[in-house]
Amino acid sequence: MTSSSTAEGSGTSARAPRPLRRIPTSPYPLKQLHPSSSIPRFPLIAPETEEAKQYAESSIDGSILQQAKKAFEQVRPVLAINVPAKQTSLFQNHQHLKQNVLRVPRLRPLKSDPNDPDRRILLFNVEKLEDLSTEGQEVLRSAEAEGTLNITSDEVRAEYDHWNADDVLSALLPEGLPEGTPTAFTTTGHIAHVNLRDEYAPYRFIIGQVILDKNTAIRTVVNKLDTIDNEFRFFKMERLAGDDDYMVTLSESGCSFTFDFRTVYWNSRLHTEHARLLDIFKPFEVISDVMAGVGPFAVPAAKRGCHVLANDLNPASYESMLVNQVKNRVEDRLKPFCEDGRAFIRNSIKLCWEKPSDGTPVSELDRKTVLSSNTRLIDHFVMNLPATAIEFLDAFRGAYKDIAGEELEKELERRSNTEGKETVFPMVHVHCFTKDLEEPYRDICQRANKAMGIPEDSPHPPSETSLHLVRSVAPNKDMYCLSFRLTRAILFDTI
Repeated sequence: MTSSSTAEGSGTSARAPRPLRRIPTSPYPLKQLHPSSSIPRFPLIAPETEEAKQYAESSIDGSILQQAKKAFEQVRPVLAINVPAKQTSLFQNHQHLKQNVLRVPRLRPLKSDPNDPDRRILLFNVEKLEDLSTEGQEVLRSAEAEGTLNITSDEVRAEYDHWNADDVLSALLPEGLPEGTPTAFTTTGHIAHVNLRDEYAPYRFIIGQVILDKNTAIRTVVNKLDTIDNEFRFFKMERLAGDDDYMVTLSESGCSFTFDFRTVYWNSRLHTEHARLLDIFKPFEVISDVMAGVGPFAVPAAKRGCHVLANDLNPASYESMLVNQVKNRVEDRLKPFCEDGRAFIRNSIKLCWEKPSDGTPVSELDRKTVLSSNTRLIDHFVMNLPATAIEFLDAFRGAYKDIAGEELEKELERRSNTEGKETVFPMVHVHCFTKDLEEPYRDICQRANKAMGIPEDSPHPPSETSLHLVRSVAPNKDMYCLSFRLTRAILFDTI
């Protein structure tokens, strides 16, 4: 493949952090509440010090946050009227009053009268009657004189539960930390996964508890640690708050997945990429998923009617894939394996050739298609291990030698005549990282060519080459998917 073609695709970027700031209390008219500027901040502690270690340990039991919660209580007096329930909308929507009805996020402007179930108390965003416009004052005084309502006063109360996570941490974390409150997280089932910077380490258990408090669907909060399992690529984690429960069940692409988040790799941010490749696969095609994980490509592809050979070297991923295979009722079309990636590439080619799949059709209407389709050759290879997958491309060099012969040549000719010359050999979809943000296509193609032993001036480069930007993973690091079609010269090693 040449490195001069134009890359194509689209990417996603992480949500920009909100600035860490202190917002002064809003004056009347009351439009919004903010935590008081008098709330004491936590001390600024340097990370990776004994003081940081002790502070973090002292916050595990929640006592520091529990004490801080008391400072969030606010009580604000407001004007109110006591009015029959059937007439509340008349005053809420009155042209001279509606702009002063209390409309503060997470506070209700209407309350029931505790002494009379047929009456309501309507709150305003001003402290007293004289703060209304002259016309508004006249409306309420006239209605009171007629006996329709009673002008009174009430209060709005905001406590810790009123504020969102950004509000709380903006008020509590010390000045001098990086801009932005560390409240962004990725959800995997009931688990919130955060990736905190070192500067936030002394406060990590407090941050975890705040995230847990403010997100009702979350039961466990974990922080990614620097260490990564080099063989299986899942990250080490530390529980910050919530249940000590890492078995998650989630849905994606119309399928259900269950796995132990501590022992396998799963990234919810890749759901768009999963869907993109799934849309490329056609029913009855054969997919070889070389680094399948728990099956985000393999299981939905099988459910859509593909024949899938799915492999992962991690025994925990393999065991989860067996569970998910049964849960999604794709046993007939999905065959899980636990092998080295290079060995699996060659083994899957040989297995598919010697034992073609005859999986159950998606529907009876598809039975004729199944009977007439030939599934002896793999149509797509998926290699979703971006840190190292490109290095495994050498396994394709001479991969058809094990099945070479007259029968294979007849099958290749049949495919060329009936399905088109462009579908004779498999497509490869390999995910990878690059730090060359200016010329990612050149960088990635050169590395792929090197792995397969293809010289730059080769007359037999891979065809149908394209590059898709999956996502930006760091300021100087992007994830891509390189797709290309293998050639006779590569598969029979005649380069």
